[in-house]
Amino acid sequence: MLAQTMFVQSLYLQNFRNFEQTSISFSPGINVIHGLNAQGKTNILEAIYLICMGRSFRTTHLQELIKQGKEFFYIEAHFVKDGIEQVLKLSFNGQTRKIQYNSTTYASFVPLLGLLPIVLCTPTDISLISGSPSERRQFIDLHLAQIDPLYVHHLTRYLKAMKQRNYLLRHKKSSSFSVWEASMAHSAEYLMKKRKEASLHFSPFLEQNMQCLSQSQEKLEIGYKASFAKNSSDICKDLVVLLEKNRSKDIAVGTTLVGPHKDDYLLSVNEREAKLYCSEGQKRCAITALRFGEWKRLSEILEVPPIMGIDDFAIHLDPKRTSFLQENLKNLGQVFITTPNHIEIHQDQNSIYVQEGTVFQ
Repeated sequence: MLAQTMFVQSLYLQNFRNFEQTSISFSPGINVIHGLNAQGKTNILEAIYLICMGRSFRTTHLQELIKQGKEFFYIEAHFVKDGIEQVLKLSFNGQTRKIQYNSTTYASFVPLLGLLPIVLCTPTDISLISGSPSERRQFIDLHLAQIDPLYVHHLTRYLKAMKQRNYLLRHKKSSSFSVWEASMAHSAEYLMKKRKEASLHFSPFLEQNMQCLSQSQEKLEIGYKASFAKNSSDICKDLVVLLEKNRSKDIAVGTTLVGPHKDDYLLSVNEREAKLYCSEGQKRCAITALRFGEWKRLSEILEVPPIMGIDDFAIHLDPKRTSFLQENLKNLGQVFITTPNHIEIHQDQNSIYVQEGTVFQ
């Protein structure tokens, strides 16, 4: 049973995407954001995700979030957590990002990851099955970042050390290899351990969700696929030996070929690889099961119901499975849904109509 509650009360947007100045109030339950295409529905969901994760799910360039013709954007979110009203402010002027949580200013969003945990379903999630390993790694990295600050530390440390090693590889400099390889291996051990734990912990949630969505006809599994075979229980030692052994090969291509940055996850339905054998409908079903499994795992570990966001609600499942999804949304705490057409999920839902960057409630 969840011991805490958390929800976003309101959002103020200034010069964000197609919004000039807009205040939006939210329900702690289901919020349905509806309107025609290209009116700003997904922009609201993007702003919510931005104040939860410190990043957009649509672009890596904050400059793109500034309304055309303006010089900055500003977001202010008021939320309740543990019964206490709090505020988070984020702005960007084209060069500098400013973050303020209550009365404290932060240089980076990293310390705030997990403050407002969120799970987001988007139409592009199909790439978690059909796309490259980097997309699946990003999924698990963002999930773990909301749970474990030490994971973020080791991921950052690993990538910085690998960047230095790659510089030496490209310039064919033999000095300092061992220093950076030792640093990589130390952090790699932690990353690999947590990634494997996550896949094992996900499994029962995925199986249960997929059984419900498929009327007990399909079984979904996730498996962690490390980029190298371990020769012992000492991952750190194994990777140091392998990196040293591979130096000549890595120098030839100018980059590091093994390590957690090459890991992958294998999603399978009825013991067959989903990427190769599933229909588009099965893939959509599997992704929905995965996202609901992510929500369940976050809620159990953090003991607070994460925010659930679903962009373009109607596209995710067929009518029968959509009905199941609608029923389950009622038990997820705060939910944000975007949809072209108004839908009735719960009698107490908050309906938000968006037209050309203007919000009607």
